[in-house]
Amino acid sequence: MAKADLSTFSVKKDSATAPAPASPAATAGSSRPNAARTSSPAEEGGRVYVKKTTRITKEADRALAVLSAEIDKTEKDLIAEALNLLFRQYKKPPLA
Repeated sequence: MAKADLSTFSVKKDSATAPAPASPAATAGSSRPNAARTSSPAEEGGRVYVKKTTRITKEADRALAVLSAEIDKTEKDLIAEALNLLFRQYKKPPLA
């Protein structure tokens, strides 16, 4: 397979959205030389969170939104509650 010639390829960088260069102290001990150690919104209360994506029907989405409004809980909290119920059903500790 032939290699693509990328010598004329360029990427326009938007300075408003480009991350600031990491300081040497920020990258100390990192396995990636240019990785900045910053507080991530995925880290809350000593727990690390990851994103999972799934597809649900429009009806289920609407029902979740209505339930969320009716009981004054966020959709995120309701989904965490549902996951914990699933974990309990399979004799696993609630972790969500």
